[in-house]
Amino acid sequence: MPEIETGRVGGAITIVSGSPPRIDTDQPHTLSDGELVRIEGINGSGPMSDECYVKAAGLTDRQCTLFADETLKTPATLTHTYPTDATLARLAREDVAVVVGITKYAHLKPLNGPETDAKAFRDWVRSSSGGCVADSNARLILSSMFTSSGEPNLTKPTLEEMKVEFKRFSQLAPKRPSYRVGRRLYIFLSGHGITPTHSNIPNYEEPALLAANADPWSLGDHITGFAYAEWFRANGLFDEVILFADCCKDMKDNVAPTPPPFPTITPERPPGRRFYAAATKLDSKAFEKMCGDPPTVRGVFSYVLMNALQNGALCNDSGWLTGSVLARHLYHEVPQQQQGQEPAIFFVEAEDIQFVHRRTSAPNVAISFPTAWIGKEAQLIGRKYPNPDAVHTITAAPWTISLEMGVYVVKAEDQSRHIEIDGKSGVKDVSFL
Repeated sequence: MPEIETGRVGGAITIVSGSPPRIDTDQPHTLSDGELVRIEGINGSGPMSDECYVKAAGLTDRQCTLFADETLKTPATLTHTYPTDATLARLAREDVAVVVGITKYAHLKPLNGPETDAKAFRDWVRSSSGGCVADSNARLILSSMFTSSGEPNLTKPTLEEMKVEFKRFSQLAPKRPSYRVGRRLYIFLSGHGITPTHSNIPNYEEPALLAANADPWSLGDHITGFAYAEWFRANGLFDEVILFADCCKDMKDNVAPTPPPFPTITPERPPGRRFYAAATKLDSKAFEKMCGDPPTVRGVFSYVLMNALQNGALCNDSGWLTGSVLARHLYHEVPQQQQGQEPAIFFVEAEDIQFVHRRTSAPNVAISFPTAWIGKEAQLIGRKYPNPDAVHTITAAPWTISLEMGVYVVKAEDQSRHIEIDGKSGVKDVSFL
């Protein structure tokens, strides 16, 4: 399945007045009629953006006009006046996201990290360097969005408030050919959680996010992350489904899993690809603590996840952040941040997800050798052990190379140096001098 190239296109732009508005870019933009774009700029008041549909036919490869609808009949009305260094980003118009962060609970200990984590994920899933999801398709649910009624059992979001956003996309299925709703569904859940196992066929991997009004006697008020994700994936509503669940998985064998409120349908398409990552394993805790600079309370799993998603150096040799690369990073880094917490990740490597293209796989290692070794051979050994991953003829300049996360050995002139790539940004300097 070819991946779409989302993100910034065309270099800097100039907004030309008129109806419909016309954009000139200083580089070819490669856009086609009907694509969804976001204009992005910054002035003294802060960031500005407008989302529009593009008409490119009949214009040069550096021009396009903007419309409010995908039929390209209603000219767009821009809400901002953009500077000449504003940019244009191609959006993933078929991608959607449901993002939930619950900090305030009526009967359970309040949390501090979930809202911050949910906002960070939604920012990434919208960003032109991240998921490129349209504003209207990136649905956010936070405790702070609801006014307290003073009645604990009415503390929100309840299960009903959370189900609304999933229903929004499920209800599109009967209106679409073969029930296909879109390309990719992101689900991000953060708050208190359990694994409900009172079932004839229990799922011991299920991360269930508790609603804000849940209490020890009503733990059935929860979103079953895997079950919701699987309904959309197995029925072919989306080509890909991504789930990140940052919540505890306390096993509750007296609580039945609450299923998604959707009908049983006969799939008309093959199941989609998946990447499901839970913050911790069965009957284990997901921790939050002070992280980052400046220190802020974050879920440990979410903190590591966001660092990975925003790290331009974390990618494979083709420049893609894939599920394989992300899984290795999470497995390695989460226990490093919090002893005793290990994520549980589920995906099929043969059907790997390509999250985002970094465009170039920049060198993240620079290896220096003595001048006396010029012309000699150096070997890098790692993933293809015992065979070398790469061979280099030594020159006066450092050997720069891009490596995925892992442990490697560089050998030259009967000497060796170990390299550990942890996925963090920056170039690692290795010296034989």
